[in-house]
Formats: sequence, C-alpha cells, structure tokens
Amino acid sequence: MLNRFIETTNRLTDMIIALHESLADSLSDNYPSEDRYYPRVKEVIQELEQAIADKQIYNVRWNNAKQLLNAAYYNVKKTFDPDAPSYLHQLAGFARKSKSALPPTVQFWVKVADLLAASKEVVVKGKKPNPNAAPKPDEVIDRNWSPALDLLEQKLNEIIKKSIDEFEKQIREDVENRATGYWEFLQDNNVKDRHDLLRMHVKVASLGFNWPPYPNLSEYMFDYMQNKVEEYPEQKIGAYAQKYASKVAKDSAEHFVSKNKYKMAAFLKNRQIEDINVTSVKVSGGVIHSQMRFVFLDGSEFSVKNQMVYGYSKNGVSFVRYPTTFHDVVIDGKALSGPSELKIYKAFGIEQIPKDKDD
Repeated sequence: MLNRFIETTNRLTDMIIALHESLADSLSDNYPSEDRYYPRVKEVIQELEQAIADKQIYNVRWNNAKQLLNAAYYNVKKTFDPDAPSYLHQLAGFARKSKSALPPTVQFWVKVADLLAASKEVVVKGKKPNPNAAPKPDEVIDRNWSPALDLLEQKLNEIIKKSIDEFEKQIREDVENRATGYWEFLQDNNVKDRHDLLRMHVKVASLGFNWPPYPNLSEYMFDYMQNKVEEYPEQKIGAYAQKYASKVAKDSAEHFVSKNKYKMAAFLKNRQIEDINVTSVKVSGGVIHSQMRFVFLDGSEFSVKNQMVYGYSKNGVSFVRYPTTFHDVVIDGKALSGPSELKIYKAFGIEQIPKDKDD
C-alpha cells in the first residue's frame, strides 16, 4: 500500500509541475501588480512549484506561504465574486459546484489552491538549516577554560534572576492592554463573522501593522463576540496573558543566557579572567537591559551592555537579536578612546564578530 501511495504522489506532483509551469508568470493578469505584496506572492508561488519538484518544503515555509496566498486571494476575490469562499482550500469545491463557466481569474486561483494542496504533500517538519548560522555556545567551549565560562554563565543567570519577574509582568500587561484595544477594534468595525474578521486583518496588515497583536488573541476575542458576550472578558484574557507571558519569559531567559554566553565566551579563551561583575540590570518596555564589567589578569578590562531587540522577517515571523556595546575599554593596561567593536574583538585575538540574530 505504501508503494502505491508513493507512486500516486509522484504522478500527482509530476502533473502539478506541468499544470503550473507558468503560473507565476500569469500572476500579473490576476492580481494587482501595484500591490505591495505582489513581488512576495509571485516569489511564494515559484517557491511552491520548486518545492513540488524537489519533493520537499519545510512546514515553517509552507505555513508562511499558505497565510500569504490566502490573504492575497481574499484581497482580490471581491473583484470577481463576492460570494466565493474566503479560503483557498474551499475554492476547488466551489468551482466544481459552479453551474456557469468560471472567469479566468477564478480559474487562476483554483490552480493556486491546487498548488498549495499539492505542496502540502511534500511538507517536512522543521525549518531550513542556515549554513551561516552561528554555532551554539557548547560548540565553542574548550574544557581547559570552562571555569571562566561557568563564571560568565553564573553572571548571566544573575541578570535573569534580577529581571525576569518584572519582564514577565511587563509582557503580561502589554498583552492585556493590546487585548483591550483589540476588543474595541472588533466592536467599532462591527465584526460579525470570520469573513469580516479576515477582511479587517488584511486591511490593517496592508497598512504595515503587525496584526493581530498576539497569537490566538483574535480567536479569543471573536469567540466571545460570537457567544454574544457584551462585556470585555477580563478574566479569560487575564489567564491567556499570564500563560503567554510566562512562556515568553521562560524562552527569552534561555535565549538571553545562551546567546550572550556564546558572544562573550570568545573573550575568555585567550586571556585569563579575574572577575565579572554585574553593574546594572533594568527592564523597560518589555526589554531586559544589563551591563557587566569584565576584568582580566593582564590589566585589560571593559564594560559591555546587553539588551534584547525585537524584529520581524519579511514573512512576519518575529525574532530577537542580542546586540552588545562596549564601554570604558582598557587593553593591556592602556585605555582605548572610542574603539570600534571589531577593533576590540581583534585586540582579544578574535577575528570574526559572532552573529547576534536568533537564527
């Protein structure tokens, strides 16, 4: 049975490849080329076609493609049939049941729906390995200097211990504040069904905002409105906010220690450390800020400031960077005035600055 399934899948993918050979090339006839998402939509269609040919696409990439194509389809469907279904996976059934000839634009998006469905058959778990990703901290550890590394890890955990409760509190409050705004958004825009919900999300996203503000928040709010709840569900949102903030705090703490341990470990390999002191810790705007003073036996020393900086990829996926800045630098007993980060690393025998993006 497994062999028959593989043979069927291979025939299906070969057929889809032939069927959609020029699908991306005809996008301009079926989607406004002046739309800001046009280049990305075309790129995603080409990516799915290539995935079918390669018989592999990572689930993270496929989910991003699904989200973008559904939003693009919904954005144009009102121009050819307002009664057409709101999601691509429903379009094939709609096309089969249609008693009249389908317009070319509908036929095009039916093919996009087929492409999305066919590419789902070759989805694999995980995300594409980044050949340029920085190695994990443990991959650069030399057991001969592990005591110094243990001291660094101890100080980083000290920063977390001093900041994590306030960090979690600020994240929780931010979720609750945004939830209040989202509740008012749904009511002010008279959102009554999921079609309205998706329409408003596409509209807001087209203006360049990250929306909805937190995962699953729209579902919480919408379900309450569907159940005719007129008052803001404070207790339910409070529980959601606490659960979300706890997870973010736990993950952020682990990444903060891991990433900063990797970035600063290189300084401990070539010179003997005398002490590391945590000189400042604060949390502001849901971001942990800290400062440490490194003192070496040869008279070299410096202060380093660490923080978290949030960013979003072109697919809207969030990531965190952990940039560091150096201050009051002394190398071999001599003070350096405003040295560049690269110069400091080279002075310590480090040829390449470790990457700080959370890949």
